[in-house]
Amino acid sequence: MKLFRDFLRGFKPKYRAIHDRQENLRTRTFATPEEGEVVLYETYMRRIRQTGETNLNLDVMNLLSYPPCKKLFAQLQKYPQEVVPAMDQVLKDLMLELADEDQQAGMDGMQGDQGDEEIADIMGKVYKVRPFGLTAVNMRDLNPSGMLS
Repeated sequence: MKLFRDFLRGFKPKYRAIHDRQENLRTRTFATPEEGEVVLYETYMRRIRQTGETNLNLDVMNLLSYPPCKKLFAQLQKYPQEVVPAMDQVLKDLMLELADEDQQAGMDGMQGDQGDEEIADIMGKVYKVRPFGLTAVNMRDLNPSGMLS
């Protein structure tokens, strides 16, 4: 849970660009150096709050390209039933935390009672992480040890 929290709070597009370059994949170029430094998932979480969405799409290649999360990527592949619900909980906790930070900072639409309503609204919602980009594995191709045959 801590790793995923660190990922959501720290992932920047530059990590993906570095990873893609190392894998000899095409990478996008940033218009400015600042573009590679944006904390991407915080931006997504704020957008989710503003639009009332409850799903966060997670590109698992971003998870893999964030150096501290290589182990989490492997755990997500092997134990999705256990890892995804933990990710959902981290997402909800961070949604509340970000809303509180935005309220403290006096961000537009988060002042006073409006911010309190927004936080109460977040508390009543169920947030889901939707991982995508994993290679599909047919259950019939797995042997009892969980390895591909």
